[in-house]
Amino acid sequence: MPIISSNSKSRSTRAARVFVYVLASLWLIGMLMPFFYAIVTATADRAARYEVPPRLSIRLAKVAEISLDMTSFVRANLDKPGVDLEKAIRGEIAVAATRPLFLDRELEAVHVTASVNGKIIAEGEVPLRIFR
Repeated sequence: MPIISSNSKSRSTRAARVFVYVLASLWLIGMLMPFFYAIVTATADRAARYEVPPRLSIRLAKVAEISLDMTSFVRANLDKPGVDLEKAIRGEIAVAATRPLFLDRELEAVHVTASVNGKIIAEGEVPLRIFR
């Protein structure tokens, strides 16, 4: 007689059935855990992948994307003597990266992209834990 049958009424066979179901459930959870962890780490931001203990909840990264069109800025300052254009662009990117701090949202990072005539000239990502 198999352990799991619809006609079992005795106490020992019920206990065996419960034991088998609990064991099968634990085995199933153990087999599905790597797939769940793969999905969680795939949707996590780069910094969250290295947290200890690991975060086991699916939470999409909260990143502010800022795109700066620096075309008019570069044209206005290109011919001026004594202007270091690279420092000026870095300064504009730094100012843009700090602007989301004043929002009433919980952000994890700010990603800034600067372009001239549609061509990306600078790109940076700043984790907000640096500012806090």
